[in-house]
Amino acid sequence: MGMRTANGSPRAKPSQNDSQHAVWEREMRRLGVSTRLFAVVLVAVVARILVSGLTVTSGIVAAITASLTLVSLLLTRYGHRHEPSSRRSSSTNRR
Repeated sequence: MGMRTANGSPRAKPSQNDSQHAVWEREMRRLGVSTRLFAVVLVAVVARILVSGLTVTSGIVAAITASLTLVSLLLTRYGHRHEPSSRRSSSTNRR
C-alpha cells in the first residue's frame, strides 16, 4: 500500500513542478539573505573607510564586497524573471 495521511486518505505525490517551485523558493530566500548580508558588510567597510581612511586592504575588501552584492542582486532579478510555473511544461522552461 502507498503512503497514507493521518486521516487514512492516500497521500498525493508532489509533482515535479511543485518540487521545482519549492527548490526555487528556497534558493531565492537564501539569495535574499546573502544579498542583505553582503550589503551590511559593504556598509560596514564603507563606514570603516570613512572613519579610518582608505587603505589598499579596505579598498580591495570594498570592491570585492560591492561586486558580490551586485552579482547577488542580478541573480535575484534573474531568478524572479525565470520563476518556475506549474502552468508551463518543463521543456518550455529551458531557454
